[in-house]
Amino acid sequence: MEEILRLQNPWWTSKKKLDVGVIRKSYIEDLTKKLEYSNICLLLGGRRVGKTTLIYQYINKLIDSGIPVSHILYVLLDTFAFNNMSIHTILQEYRKIHNISIDQEIYIFLDEVQYKDNWEQELKNIYDIEKNVHIIVTGSASFKIHVKTAFLTGRHTNMYMFPLTFKEFLEFKNIDIPLYEGYRYINILDEYLKIGGYPEYISLQEPDYFSNLVDSIVYKDFVEYYNIRNLDIVRDLLKLIADRSGSHTSLIKLGKILGISKDTVREYITALKETFNMYELERFAFSRNERIYFPKKYYINDNGLLFNLCGKLNRGQAAERTLFDFLQRKYKDSLYFFYNKGREIDFLIKQNNEIQLIESKYIDNIDDFNTTHLFNVLESFQSHEAIVVTESIEKNVTEGGNNIHFIPLWKYLLT
Repeated sequence: MEEILRLQNPWWTSKKKLDVGVIRKSYIEDLTKKLEYSNICLLLGGRRVGKTTLIYQYINKLIDSGIPVSHILYVLLDTFAFNNMSIHTILQEYRKIHNISIDQEIYIFLDEVQYKDNWEQELKNIYDIEKNVHIIVTGSASFKIHVKTAFLTGRHTNMYMFPLTFKEFLEFKNIDIPLYEGYRYINILDEYLKIGGYPEYISLQEPDYFSNLVDSIVYKDFVEYYNIRNLDIVRDLLKLIADRSGSHTSLIKLGKILGISKDTVREYITALKETFNMYELERFAFSRNERIYFPKKYYINDNGLLFNLCGKLNRGQAAERTLFDFLQRKYKDSLYFFYNKGREIDFLIKQNNEIQLIESKYIDNIDDFNTTHLFNVLESFQSHEAIVVTESIEKNVTEGGNNIHFIPLWKYLLT
C-alpha cells in the first residue's frame, strides 16, 4: 500500500509543484471558506468537470501556505488495491509512513468516495475522535452520497462544481477584452456555445472526447451507481432530451418513443439529474399540483455535450441552455419557466413576492422579436420590466409604463 500512496502523493518526495492548469479561483476561495466552517467538505459534481484538478490546485495552495507536504494525503478510492481496505486502514498506514500523531493537523482528500460502502460512518468516527483532520471528499453521484450524509449531520458542508461558466472560459483561455470593445465577445461566445465548458476538452479538443464521456455516463453512472441495464435506451433518452432542450417534455411521450413506461423514464431522468448530467426546470404556478404534474423542461449540463448528442449546433438552443445555467446557479429554487394558455416565457424568477421575466432570443435584429406577447405577460403579473437576452441587440422598449430591456448574452453573462 505504501508504494501506491507514494505514487498518488508525489509532493511527499518531489519539490516540483503539481501541474494544475488554470486556477479556478472562485472554487478555491469557496473551498477555503467551507473548511473554516466545517472539517468535512463534500465536493460534488459530474464527471470531468475538474474535481480532481481542483483538489490538486488546493494542495498546491496548502503547500504554498506552509502546510508540511507529509500532512497532506490524497487517495483515489476506486484504485483496485484499495478495494478491500477501509478508509481507517488507509489512514493508519499513512500515519505510519510519516510517523504522524493524531494531535497533528492533517488534510485528507478522498476522491470518488462512493466506491466505499460505509464511508460516511468512517468519516463520522474520524471527525468525532480526531479534531485536527480536515477532510475533502469528492463524488459524481449526488443521490448515492446525499442519502448517506445523515451520519454526518452537523459535521459537513456541501460544495458543487460545474463545467466552466463563460467568465471562467475567458479566464481559461486568457482572454481579457475591455467592455467598450464588446463586439469582440460575440465570436468568443459563439465558440463557447459550441465547445462548452469541460476544461479537458477546451484544452485538447479530442474528437472522441464526448462519445467517451457518454460511455462513462452510461457504463459507470448507470451500471455501477444505479444498476440500470437498458443501456441503449439510456443513450436514446439522452439524445431525446438533448433534441428537446428548453422545451417542456412529457414523460409519457418519451416513454412511448422509447418503448418503456413513464415510471422507468422518470427513474432514468432522476439518475441523470443525480449524476449532474442534466437539469430540470418546473413550470411556475401558484398551485403546487400544477408545478409538480405539468411537464418539465430539461437541459443537458454542457453545450459541448449538447452539440455532440444533437449532431448539429443550434445556437438558439445552446444560448438558452447557457442562460439557464447562469440563472440556475444564481437563483437556484427561485427559477421557473412560465406557461399559460399557449403563452410561454423561458424563465421566471420569483423572489420575495417579486416576479422577473427573462426571455432567451439569440437574434441580432429587433424586428425578429414580437414584444406584444411579453408586454401582455408583464401586465398579467403587474410587473414593470422584463429582459430579453439576445446575440447583439442592446436597447430598451417601453410601452404603457412597462419596459423590455434587450441585452447581449455575453454582456449578461459577465454581470
